[in-house]
Amino acid sequence: MRQPIRVRESWLVAAGIALLSLGSAFASAGQQFTFTFNPPEGASCVMTVKTTRAIAGGPDGKHTDVGETKERIEISKTPTGYAVAHTPLSLTMTRDGKPFSKSDMALAGYFVNLSMVRDLDAKGECVGIRNPEEIARQLADAFGRNAPASVQQSVLMIAEGLIAKNITEWNGRIADFVGRKAKVGDVWATTSEAGSPLSGSMPMPTKIKFVGMMKYRRKDCVRISYRNSAGSGSMQQYLQDIMDRTSASSGNPRSRVLRVQVAAQGERLIDPATMLIYTESLTRTFNVTTQTPGQKNTTVSSVEKRQDRYDYSQ
Repeated sequence: MRQPIRVRESWLVAAGIALLSLGSAFASAGQQFTFTFNPPEGASCVMTVKTTRAIAGGPDGKHTDVGETKERIEISKTPTGYAVAHTPLSLTMTRDGKPFSKSDMALAGYFVNLSMVRDLDAKGECVGIRNPEEIARQLADAFGRNAPASVQQSVLMIAEGLIAKNITEWNGRIADFVGRKAKVGDVWATTSEAGSPLSGSMPMPTKIKFVGMMKYRRKDCVRISYRNSAGSGSMQQYLQDIMDRTSASSGNPRSRVLRVQVAAQGERLIDPATMLIYTESLTRTFNVTTQTPGQKNTTVSSVEKRQDRYDYSQ
């Protein structure tokens, strides 16, 4: 009989944690471009996301999760801007080669394949996610009726965090670039907001480099690389706030975050004339040590690798 996944601090950590390109280079250093949000009328694609996460420590011990999700993304015009609809198509995941159920995925902090519609203004900034109560319903369904009471009581909080996370991540990848000029070789130093499924976003010092331009599917695309990291201090307080909120809603003993280190690097291939993304890759490492009354200190480490591909119908 399959043993149920244990939900302890590792679930909070996984939830709180909680971008590759092909083509031929044709641009030289110094070529300039302007980012413009102008997606084609009726733009539609299938997004495929492949993820590998190797985790060590915590009550579930050392394990490797491998997953693939597919969803359809459709962009349509509205009186005030645009609507972006996300519709799940498929979802598979294994833990150490064995099938992982939908409820186990949710309990492990994989909040994936949710139907949603995001509203954008005319410049491509995400101003909201429609029907937040539907997001909460989908999460409750994903967790299942046998989920621990502490998890069931946190569904609304997680839904609110997921909505804020999606808004933050969209704007960080799209809206924050719109209207700006750059050239090949430029490096921007900034503070980006990394999305978290439990409290929306966290500040991360980030370096963005415009590596070059590539011809991809007959589009003149820009290769953008980025690197960010954060450690104890603001990041520690950020995770502590998440755990305090969860403890308050569940009635569980308060845990302390003793040490934390997060780092990520990735690359994105995007058409600056439309802001349509074609490929992304991400490698992220996460290490956190927590202390819970009556238990030994727990250290959880993870290395996540993710590859996204967008196949457009036009």
